[in-house]
Amino acid sequence: RQTEKNFELIIVNDCSTDSSEEIIKEYMSDDRIRYFKNEKNLKVSKTRNFGVSKAESDYVAFVDSDDIWLDNKLEKQLAFMKAHDAQICYSSYGFISDDGTMKNKVFDVPKMVTFKKLLKQNVITPSASIFKKELLLKYPFYADKVHEDFVAFLQMLKNEKICAYGIADPLILYRLTTNSKSRNKIKAAVMTLKSYKEVGLNLFEQL
Repeated sequence: RQTEKNFELIIVNDCSTDSSEEIIKEYMSDDRIRYFKNEKNLKVSKTRNFGVSKAESDYVAFVDSDDIWLDNKLEKQLAFMKAHDAQICYSSYGFISDDGTMKNKVFDVPKMVTFKKLLKQNVITPSASIFKKELLLKYPFYADKVHEDFVAFLQMLKNEKICAYGIADPLILYRLTTNSKSRNKIKAAVMTLKSYKEVGLNLFEQL
């Protein structure tokens, strides 16, 4: 239902155990869809990197299987990126529960973040973001044991000396799942500190 019709949908099945493959095959008549299936479970980083490597566009957007894009997501972000020559564009987002119940709250993102600002709070959610493909190829995901996306985003902003830009409108619904890595606050804090270590920082430098 995207208002932007010119896109390719790359689906990578990382050894799902549900009916995902049967559902995907129902839509394969759409020639914009390209389907790949991992022979073994590669987890999130390698699976995302594989999908990026197959992309033919200069822009790549992620959507995790449990999140939902609003209809104007691609159109609005692509127009912004082209108008501002942005390499990363993220948006605000709403929330949805495991059972599909809408939550009456929105995570509002800032208009722009630098490396130092991103250290204080990761406002770049993969499903709510679009990246220039060349940036993702240069900084592939790898840190599955921590926040693999946060580590990659920090490296991008730090090493390239660039900013990431935000759109105030919520363009996705982020699903709050009981087994989410970021749901437990103590565990999330520990993983964040480990993420700082991955980019060569310690707690005192972050503060």
